[in-house]
Amino acid sequence: MNGPGVFPKSLAKRVSALNLHTKKPLTQLGAWNTITGLRSQPVKKMQVLESCTEGIISFEEEEKPEEPIL
Repeated sequence: MNGPGVFPKSLAKRVSALNLHTKKPLTQLGAWNTITGLRSQPVKKMQVLESCTEGIISFEEEEKPEEPIL
């Protein structure tokens, strides 16, 4: 990382998904506010394509989640 929220071009398109189960330990470590203060946003749907095959995986939020995935 080149500074708060500034990433090298090689990492610009990378995505991580965190859910409620990761929020508590990351809060206890003092990392949650840093993570949400960067370029985080709720994810309601994600589709991942594998570049070397025709593999694909999709994720979609439930209709009434307690809190969206970040």
